Amino acid sequence: MREGRNQVALLILGLLYSEDLHPYEVMQVLKERSWEQMVKLNIGTVYYNFEMLHKRGDITVKEVVHDSRRPDKTVYQITDQGRERFQELLKKQFEAETPQYHPLYPALMFARFADAPMIRKALHKRRKQIAKQLDHLNQCLAQQDEPTHWSTRHLLKNGWLHHQTELEWLDTFLQELNEKGI
Repeated sequence: MREGRNQVALLILGLLYSEDLHPYEVMQVLKERSWEQMVKLNIGTVYYNFEMLHKRGDITVKEVVHDSRRPDKTVYQITDQGRERFQELLKKQFEAETPQYHPLYPALMFARFADAPMIRKALHKRRKQIAKQLDHLNQCLAQQDEPTHWSTRHLLKNGWLHHQTELEWLDTFLQELNEKGI
């Protein structure tokens, strides 16, 4: 499996570790836990990875729910082999090097050819999006309704720190554009 698939497999196996799920429910859990901002997934990727994990024997069908008004709903559970694979993937992910990629890097490489007002407008829009995400993470971190596992709190805190740094960098970048009259 490629690195991206390993991450998706880790996510699916991790969620199945604690509860049996249908592939669509994975997306719902991500949204409920505010993880959708930290993990890039689409429903097609989730279904594909469920299929691959099932073929490997890492997960198995627990039940198929029949409803005359909807397509059958297949609910999966993790197998003993899947629990072992989960531990392997978890270890791999904790040990993995994390290269520094940023979606703005390719644009910055060629910014000298761009229309300056367009760049400024796009960066202000990006700043608003980052600030909104930061506010959302602040709310998640402030919630004390139910006990949050320490690892989830660290995940949220890491996301918060990245967004905070991004916001500071954007402010510096925009200030420099203004000072240079770009």
